[in-house]
Amino acid sequence: MKTPPILFLAVLLGLLVPPAQAGGYQVGTYYRYGDQITRKATTAADKERLSGTIMKVYLDDRKSLGVTTQIAYGMESNMVQGRMFDHYKIPAKSLSERIGPALRKNMRGGLGGMIGGAAASIAIDYAIEKGWEWMGDAQEWTRPTNAGSTGPGSERDPYHQGYNPDYPVACWDYPKAKSLSTCLDRFYDDHKTSCNRQYYFPVYVTKPDAIVVSVCGGTVADLHTKQTDPNIPIRTPVPRTKVNDADVDAMADDVILKLYKPLIEAVAKDGTILEMDDAGESSVSGDPVTGPKTVTGSSTETRADGSTVTTQTQTQTTYKPTGGGLMGKPIGFEQSTTSTTTVNSCTGAGSCSTSTSTSTTNKPPPSEPQQTDCDKYPDSIGCSKWGDPPSVPIPEEKREVSFSPKAFSMPATCPPNYEFTLSSGQHFSYSFEWFCKFASAIRALIILAALISAYFIIFGARKGEGS
Repeated sequence: MKTPPILFLAVLLGLLVPPAQAGGYQVGTYYRYGDQITRKATTAADKERLSGTIMKVYLDDRKSLGVTTQIAYGMESNMVQGRMFDHYKIPAKSLSERIGPALRKNMRGGLGGMIGGAAASIAIDYAIEKGWEWMGDAQEWTRPTNAGSTGPGSERDPYHQGYNPDYPVACWDYPKAKSLSTCLDRFYDDHKTSCNRQYYFPVYVTKPDAIVVSVCGGTVADLHTKQTDPNIPIRTPVPRTKVNDADVDAMADDVILKLYKPLIEAVAKDGTILEMDDAGESSVSGDPVTGPKTVTGSSTETRADGSTVTTQTQTQTTYKPTGGGLMGKPIGFEQSTTSTTTVNSCTGAGSCSTSTSTSTTNKPPPSEPQQTDCDKYPDSIGCSKWGDPPSVPIPEEKREVSFSPKAFSMPATCPPNYEFTLSSGQHFSYSFEWFCKFASAIRALIILAALISAYFIIFGARKGEGS
């Protein structure tokens, strides 16, 4: 069997073309290494975090959102301040993959590692606005099912022609129910296994005719009015259906389509990291900024004839932000450095002349990301990845330990006499008895002084706290 040429070429191209690389990107946050700025989120210790301001969010198509972010940056030890604008697209799929799980589980506070609370709340509130209802016991969502005919006496569908669930009514069996939806929902809940009728009266009609609802087994058996104004809204309880995965995906897409601007702002606020293709298109714009002039060289030469030559060199650098055209490429700066050399020559007679020469050096931005300290020194303590410690069993031993308190006491005996003999044979003896008697005599005074000091320390501190 021979392999078709087209199939062979397809396989060959698949082997030669590298797969798309995905990176973690945090909307509105950038990281700087030296003279480069990257969009990728990182935990490296030697980075400088830059916060951007989202200036514009627009719906590019149903598959992506366009985002423009303004970034403030500093050059030459932040002596020169500038601003740039970063333009890129966020695939709608990368957002819906984060919104869906939080929406499915009703995680209003967000889902760890997926999406934050601000963005999750926007999606959940939108689903509730569209009629979704969370069933706490079953831990699942339900949604309204499309309603059919409302029964004899009406040819309109109240679900799509202005039905207002908060319409004020007078409910016959439930006088505390003041709205149309509350009246009928209570009635349907109480008659899921029986047949009955419920009346309600629109309160805005001076002499209204009753609207009759017949219910059997929780479903509408008959609904009609008796010479009722056709403008009076009629509503049957909304049949509900369990939400499935397809409904969640559709709702997540609808949230992105309708609420893309507040959603992106919430994603940036939450610090959510999105997986996006490194090969995605991006562009950077911004006005060049110029640093101050710096004297880089100065010298004075005195010659034998008395003439002097003074030389001074000044440099000044202009920075222009530029991007690599792709999300994974770093944002760099084109550097244009102008060197101006001034030579002042004076003769011994005092006449002077000045000459100036200028040269410009252009330095393109680096095409590849600069190495971080961890890239340079991966085995340093702060960068090493030692892995998990081994699980070694720790031996255990049980011992019976007893504790018996013992009162604190000091020996009350006086030290023995201190005796010594000199080389001449004289013997001396000094007694500590007098010191011991004196210490015993002032013992009570020392304890009393300690008590008084403790009193002033404790109650003086409390008085200070009260004031």
